Amino acid sequence: MAYSMLYNDLEGIQLKKGLKNMREHPWSQKKCAWDIVESSHFPTTIVTGFSLIELLIVVGIISVIGAVGTPALLSQLPDYRLNGAARTVSSTLQFAKMSAASAGKEYRVEFLLDTSPQQYQLQEGNAFRGSDSWSTIHTAYFIPPQVWIDHATDYRGTHHTGTSIIAFNPTGTASSGGVYLENNKGKLRSVIVSSSTGRVRIAPEW
Repeated sequence: MAYSMLYNDLEGIQLKKGLKNMREHPWSQKKCAWDIVESSHFPTTIVTGFSLIELLIVVGIISVIGAVGTPALLSQLPDYRLNGAARTVSSTLQFAKMSAASAGKEYRVEFLLDTSPQQYQLQEGNAFRGSDSWSTIHTAYFIPPQVWIDHATDYRGTHHTGTSIIAFNPTGTASSGGVYLENNKGKLRSVIVSSSTGRVRIAPEW
């Protein structure tokens, strides 16, 4: 109640002051009247934002960073793809090894060297050992662009064309073999499988 009375008193004083100014300065009657109404009934609002010049500066900085960084990123892309391809091949072989142990059947990874792009697929055998029938569990793991399998090895020898197969049995052992990758910058990676332990490892060279 007291606050309301005080507010009304202050508002009355402000109105009287404005009317006095209007009488003393007739030329500013319209402006003073508006000031009185505005100050009495409309709160002051400050609008903030970015100017056009500031936005243009930010866009210019982003453009410069993109122009400088893009060539460096593109030059490293083949190396990223080579490392990624080696890790994916290794992970697929590891998965085949674990699947054989858990399912009690042979699993193998078949590499198709003549397709474009090159690819490999995961297959399940029908027996603990000596499977004579294989079903494809996952097909079309693709080798990425700018990377290729130069050659692969298995129990039959070295292959530059055709197929190469690395198989795992439920005891954890494997048929020996390897996959040898190269990119368009001449960088090399190899994925090697040990026959006695089934261990899969990635090497930086062939």
